[in-house]
Amino acid sequence: MCTMKVMLSLVLLAASAIYMASADKNSNCCTKVSRGKPNPSMQIESYYIQTASPPCVEAVMFVSGNRIICAHPNLPWVKKKLQELRKKEEDNKKTK
Repeated sequence: MCTMKVMLSLVLLAASAIYMASADKNSNCCTKVSRGKPNPSMQIESYYIQTASPPCVEAVMFVSGNRIICAHPNLPWVKKKLQELRKKEEDNKKTK
C-alpha cells in the first residue's frame, strides 16, 4: 500500500513537471502575428521559425535588440528578410 502511494506521488510529480516545462516554453512564443512591416531603421539581428502549437501560432520571430517581432511567414517582406538573413549566415560561415 505504501509503495503504491509513493508510485502515485512520483507519477503526479513527473506530470506536473512536464506541464510546467511546456507552460514555460509557450510563455515566450508568438500568439498572434503582425501583418505590417517593421520600421526600416529597426536592425533585425536574427530570427527563429515557430511552428503552430496552441496557444502559439505559426510565425517568424525576428530579433531586434531586446524586441521580438512576430510576423506571418507567408508575407513577401518576411520571405525577403529571411533570404537576406540566410545569405548573411552563409557568408559568415564561408569567411570563418
